[in-house]
Amino acid sequence: MPYKKPLQTPTGKVEIYSMKLLGITSKAGKNPNWDPLPDWVPPRVFNKASGNVFYLTYGRSPVTSHTHTSDNDLLISIARKGHYSLWINAKRAAELGIKDGDLVKVTSLATGKSATAVAFVTEGVRPDTVFTVSGWGIESDRLTNAKKVGGVPMNRMWKIFEDQYKLLPNALMQEILVRVEKA
Repeated sequence: MPYKKPLQTPTGKVEIYSMKLLGITSKAGKNPNWDPLPDWVPPRVFNKASGNVFYLTYGRSPVTSHTHTSDNDLLISIARKGHYSLWINAKRAAELGIKDGDLVKVTSLATGKSATAVAFVTEGVRPDTVFTVSGWGIESDRLTNAKKVGGVPMNRMWKIFEDQYKLLPNALMQEILVRVEKA
């Protein structure tokens, strides 16, 4: 309750208009992504998925969260098949001739880099979207168990957009288009 325990904002309350963002944009210039009064900004990849091109989303596995848990034998032993696969909609998979368990090549349209993943055919993902868990440590020579589990190394998939990075040092990880095809 803000009246009992104020928030860490200049007013102590939830702020709809951000004075911090106003300060940033007054120095860095106007940018719709950093507007002090939030508004919807269409993603760069909006309405561009079709054919074998999909929006790539990613999340966490229930048993691993980062590199320090991805190499743990016990956690890997309780992981399910779909945890480290590339989830693809059943109808779209059929259209592309992809069956559950097939190896697929996933290529980022932003970077041109690719990775191989195991297809997990499901109704649990939208037809225009594929989902994966990041392959934490999959490219490390020291994390030997992580290599066995697999997954998609997300660092190959996303691009750093300089106009965004100058204000917030992270990647737009939900604005990725990938091409999916049988490996």
